[in-house]
Amino acid sequence: MSELDLFEASQLALGNALQSFAILVTMMGAYLTVAYLVAKKLSTVQITVINGIFIVSSLGMTYTIFSFTSAGLDYYHKIATDTESWLLILNVAIDLFMIAACLQFMWVSRGKDPLQGIT
Repeated sequence: MSELDLFEASQLALGNALQSFAILVTMMGAYLTVAYLVAKKLSTVQITVINGIFIVSSLGMTYTIFSFTSAGLDYYHKIATDTESWLLILNVAIDLFMIAACLQFMWVSRGKDPLQGIT
């Protein structure tokens, strides 16, 4: 592949990662809306199902984002040697923090704070 092809492949992969992140943020918005509007009215089984679907979907999107970012940086690394590998770790850390914050919001919206006994 020529440098131009590698650069284009890198940009396409990173663009897909960005679109996947937008999907993750949309899923989080929907989850937070449910948490805010109806969390107190849901039974424990319903909350468990919603949280389970949210966790599996969010972690799947985090893996997708990681994969596209990794592929994009690999393509770019073939052109230039100054790729930042810490970007992958930061990307996953931010995604996992956002998922944990959403779960915390759901439990606070239900009137229960799971972190209450920790401090």
